[in-house]
Amino acid sequence: MSTETSANPAPRDASADQQPMLSDYQQKIVWEGMLGAETRAQYFARMSSLFQKYQKILTWTNLVLTSSATLALLATMPDCYKWIPKVLALFATIGSTWLLVSRYERNAMGMTELHRRWNTLALKYRTLWANCYEEDAQARLDEAQKEEVAISAESVAFPNNRSLMKESQLNVQMLHRDVEQKKADA
Repeated sequence: MSTETSANPAPRDASADQQPMLSDYQQKIVWEGMLGAETRAQYFARMSSLFQKYQKILTWTNLVLTSSATLALLATMPDCYKWIPKVLALFATIGSTWLLVSRYERNAMGMTELHRRWNTLALKYRTLWANCYEEDAQARLDEAQKEEVAISAESVAFPNNRSLMKESQLNVQMLHRDVEQKKADA
């Protein structure tokens, strides 16, 4: 996934005699790491919300299908419709089984945690971007990259929704383009 925007803005200005502690290539890594982490944070927040919605819909559907009021109403149906309660009972069983197997709630909690961790990493990259002239910039970049590898390894356990990832990426790129455009206009 490419995380570049049309132009990478330069890190904060330093005095003319001060050299960045990170090479141009490393600065590009920081910029792309920041955009990638922001994209993934947004993606996992949206996926968590989606899975919570699925959980809620399935739970309420199951409650309605298995409630005594629904069963009482269905018991008064004419003989030609006596098959409907059996079909609804089958759907309720399938729905209950799907709720147990799909683990939407557990996955949503895991995705929320990944959202938090990707957001924290994005903040580290953003801070590093603003401080690439500091002496410890190389060590901070190494630490951020190690953390990125660890979070990525945990992220693969969850479903991959390519269209939602692409949408998250475009949103982040648009946000940074807007910020840079406002700076250029000022």
